[in-house]
Order: sequence, then C-alpha cells, then structure tokens
Amino acid sequence: MSSDHAKPVVPARSHILSIQTLVVVWIILCALAIGNLYIAKLHLGPPTVFIELGVAIIMAVISALYFMHLRYDSLFSVAILLLTLIFITLFISFVIIDVKADQPQMYSGEAQEMVQIEQHVAGSNSTPPVAAKPATPAPAK
Repeated sequence: MSSDHAKPVVPARSHILSIQTLVVVWIILCALAIGNLYIAKLHLGPPTVFIELGVAIIMAVISALYFMHLRYDSLFSVAILLLTLIFITLFISFVIIDVKADQPQMYSGEAQEMVQIEQHVAGSNSTPPVAAKPATPAPAK
C-alpha cells in the first residue's frame, strides 16, 4: 500500500564549477605564487615578510572560496574559517612578539663575538677583532 502523501524530494544545492572557472582560478594562483617569489628576491627589508604573508593569505582565501566551495556554502562555514584565521594570526603574533622581546638576549657571549667578526669581515679588510679566549677550568683539588 503506497502513500499518496509522500514527502517531496528536495534536490541538494549544486555548485558545479566549469572547467574554465577552475583554470582561471589556477592561473591566478600560479601568478600570485610567482609574484611571491619575485617579492622575496627584492629584499625589501622587514616589510617583505608581511607582504609575502599578505599574498599567501590572498592565495589561501581564493583556494578556500573556489576549491573548497566556500563561495557557495553557508555563511556559518565562512564565519568559522574567518575565526580560525583570526586566531592563527593572533597566535603567530604572540610568537613574533616573544621572539622580538628575547632577541637582545640571544646575542650575548660568543654569539656577540661572532656577530662582531661577521660585521668586520663584511665591512673592511683590516684585521678582525680578537675574540676572547674561553676561561680555563679551575684545577681539581
């Protein structure tokens, strides 16, 4: 006995991308990757890292939007992704702040002497500064 009051089947949302769209996105990602390589070779100083990270974030967003189909998904999924990126950025900035705070302590003792020798070698052709001799251990009694 079949029922005439069966629930209608609701088709799932479909978002099949065309090959042309996927190829265009791939070309954009390749161009950004090549651009990132050239930015690294420019040696712009400290801002280079932030510029490269910005390009990498743009690439990640484009990849997530098209290859993970977030462009066609609910806003909840996009919100979760954005919150994840915000927390990752926050944690990475904590690490950067911590490393910057400890950096003067990293260059103490023998490391400071090595830095002075490297600076001298890069700067002139005269004799390098004399490195301090390591302390000899006290004789055992």
